Amino acid sequence: MKISYNADASVIRPVHAPKKSEEIIAIGEFVNSENQNICFEYDDEDTARKKRNNIATHARRDGFNIKALLRGNKVIVIRNEKKTKDE
Repeated sequence: MKISYNADASVIRPVHAPKKSEEIIAIGEFVNSENQNICFEYDDEDTARKKRNNIATHARRDGFNIKALLRGNKVIVIRNEKKTKDE
């Protein structure tokens, strides 16, 4: 066994922090903007379906008040305006 002090800390891996996808970064900007919706277009429906599920998961986790709708090969993200009983 080898024990050493004041070792090079650059070899220690940082805590795993997943990178945010382009969609999640764009949605973060969308939520802080005045835009009403954002649309992501993909090459096929399978990719769009997977991305829509990822977007919905991140939206719940990050507390975004949005809906992600799947329309063919497009994912449309809109603000989730909940109506109150008074309206």
